[in-house]
Amino acid sequence: MKRPPCTCEASRFDAALEQATQDGGSQLVGPRPLAGSLPPRHGTVRAEVLARMLRGAKLTAMSCVSASSTTRLASQIEVLRNKYGWPIVTTIVEVATRDGRMQEVAEYSLPDESITSATLRGDHDFCVAVELERGRLRAAAND
Repeated sequence: MKRPPCTCEASRFDAALEQATQDGGSQLVGPRPLAGSLPPRHGTVRAEVLARMLRGAKLTAMSCVSASSTTRLASQIEVLRNKYGWPIVTTIVEVATRDGRMQEVAEYSLPDESITSATLRGDHDFCVAVELERGRLRAAAND
């Protein structure tokens, strides 16, 4: 069962919009950016999380434990939103646990418009560089 996107975590844009509203609208705030900036280092978990979302993946904390070697997905999402300006959507979804219970978890993704915008500006090269660097780091760790 999917719920509407969670609005509990305000992005930097939302904070600026709220501040402008409180100031009586004296500050102009442009439209929400479709695509943010890219992390400078390709071998980081943050870069891998962004690259996976740019490829259309919907990430949960558990999916990132094995795939990205992190238990801190929410922290990476917060930085990608607030420092790099990505409009990441949080959706609360229900997943089955190993003991049969249903549990609500956060699922993170990028809107299709953001993926398209990033693709048009050439972010495909970033994704390839991240995949190569993370693969190199994993291979070195297994030697």
